[in-house]
Amino acid sequence: MKTQMKTFYLSVFMLFSSYVYSQSYTDCSGSSEDLMAVLATGKPVLIASKGFDCSICVNQAPSVGQWATNNPQVRVWGAMTFTYNPGGTPTCSQTNTWISTHGWQDIFTFVDASRDFFASGTPRYYVYDPATGQEVYNGFSFTLASQAALSAVSGISLEEEVGTTVSIHDNNILLSNLSRPTNWKLLDLTGKTLSNGIAEPIEGSFEISKSSLNSGIYLLLLDGIAHKLILP
Repeated sequence: MKTQMKTFYLSVFMLFSSYVYSQSYTDCSGSSEDLMAVLATGKPVLIASKGFDCSICVNQAPSVGQWATNNPQVRVWGAMTFTYNPGGTPTCSQTNTWISTHGWQDIFTFVDASRDFFASGTPRYYVYDPATGQEVYNGFSFTLASQAALSAVSGISLEEEVGTTVSIHDNNILLSNLSRPTNWKLLDLTGKTLSNGIAEPIEGSFEISKSSLNSGIYLLLLDGIAHKLILP
């Protein structure tokens, strides 16, 4: 089975200093989404922190909903909270009414009970790049957030690998369909080299141990081409 690998210029991710770890949220219908898992599909994630008692949030909500519908290549999340009542927790009834009123059917909308995305006010927007897992926008402008999300889409180079494939197998990173010795290097997202060597294929495959690695996003360079690895 062909595996779609994400490749990109290594220098790009070094421009940013923060990246996301796995976070999972559940909406009022019981559906859950994991931030790292969504990024692994190749889609940027744009998160809108919205307050039910925020007039600007209410006024902008229909345009955000329409944008999400028009741009399915970006996964949009809605993190619902109260702006002026930090001790209050929105209800599912309020959330469902917001979805139907403002056309948020294409937005994964959930109650941000722990106020993970509230920061210092609403509306606030965050954008995460699928190629690196890094936060590439954090601010109050939906225009800038949407531009950052679309830039993340266009900035990813997707290649259909017909040769070597990379997968996770037990405690190892498995390289399959290797046709020749290949230089490899495993890095974290700060650019630090964790291990490296030459993959000498045995019957077309080679294994790299991941037993010492924590969950997170890593880069595997194969002859200089970077492949994103997401370890659960």
